[in-house]
Amino acid sequence: MRFWIGLLLACLFSAAAWGDAADISAASRSVVRVAVFSSMEGQRSYVGHGSGIVVAPDKIVTNAHVAESANYDPSATFRIVPSEGGQSYEAKLVATLPGKDLALLQLSGDARLTPATLFSGIVQDGSDVFAIGYPANVDVALESNEEDLLRPQVPVKTRGTVSAGRSSKSIDSILHTAPIAPGNSGGPLVDACGRVVGVNSFGSVADGGGSEFYFAVSIRELAAFLRAQNVG
Repeated sequence: MRFWIGLLLACLFSAAAWGDAADISAASRSVVRVAVFSSMEGQRSYVGHGSGIVVAPDKIVTNAHVAESANYDPSATFRIVPSEGGQSYEAKLVATLPGKDLALLQLSGDARLTPATLFSGIVQDGSDVFAIGYPANVDVALESNEEDLLRPQVPVKTRGTVSAGRSSKSIDSILHTAPIAPGNSGGPLVDACGRVVGVNSFGSVADGGGSEFYFAVSIRELAAFLRAQNVG
């Protein structure tokens, strides 16, 4: 009897773990690479990239610091590279809120992508969370070139936990331990069900051998920003 009970419990836990993996995988379909280009010197050149979240079929949220080059470079353009499919899409900057590190991009033409699910509840202390995005150091390690970066590919996922009650003073934010790197900026922090609970923005510096910690702009800040832009 003990054997069968143990086997049943093992199957239940295995199913739960699989369910989480499937939810995170599904959430990845709403994560994009936001590639930034400039033609300031007469020839289009790759500036860098961040990550983004599809919040409406034709709209992408990312960090303001990912899109900031458009504020001083009129030739700046954005290319949205989804996680699946066979093509990428042009987009334009339609709104930015630097104080909260949020920006909104709109896809050009009739391009449409799958929106993410946003979670408006409270993220509990100690909850498992996952950062999803396109860290640049992974691209470097894989020796990716510009052509590779513009090809749809599945984003990188990292796992961590939330330490509640430690928000930044200037931005309502979530402190977590899911590793992020340059390139992850603007990508989502999701819960175990794959729902977006924040927008990854910045991290602490590990001076003197200390641990690194990471911060995501909270869903409350994101929701207020989207309401101001009339995004349902």
